[in-house]
Amino acid sequence: QVRIQAAQVEITNHIRNGERFFNARMYAEAITEFEEAAFQIKHIPYDVPAMTKLQPLVLNHVRKSKDALRLEEERVREMKRKEAETEAFAHSVATRREITRTLAHLLELSYMAFDQKKFDLCIRLASEILMIDPHYTVAIDIREDATKARHRHEYFKFIKKKVNAWKELTSADDEAVI
Repeated sequence: QVRIQAAQVEITNHIRNGERFFNARMYAEAITEFEEAAFQIKHIPYDVPAMTKLQPLVLNHVRKSKDALRLEEERVREMKRKEAETEAFAHSVATRREITRTLAHLLELSYMAFDQKKFDLCIRLASEILMIDPHYTVAIDIREDATKARHRHEYFKFIKKKVNAWKELTSADDEAVI
């Protein structure tokens, strides 16, 4: 009789602990307690009708705990996925901002190079912009304009040298005449 009562107390403790764990959302621990209670009920060496009636209840608790554990794991997985999406979005926004700042800086430098008639530098800067964004129309236009201006500038320097050479010839001719 004492052994039966001790077994009943132990099984009841497992069930109570399982219910406490279940209520505290500690589903893995609850499953362990309920399965231990079911194991002890199944293997009790004595014929105890009260314990036999408890077995379907305990097995129901095991099933409910496993379902709750699965739902909790799904909820945690979904929460982590949403958190990762939010973090990825924030990272992409920060990356876009950084790219925009870089483009603006390179564009400003190319404007300054164009104003200073450093056309090769301007073309190189515009090409860097186009490596980042190949469809950036402002960079395409400034690169084309810088290329054209460089050719005109080179042609102007060539013509200027030619005119200076003519002037020297002419001034040399004047001196001989005088």
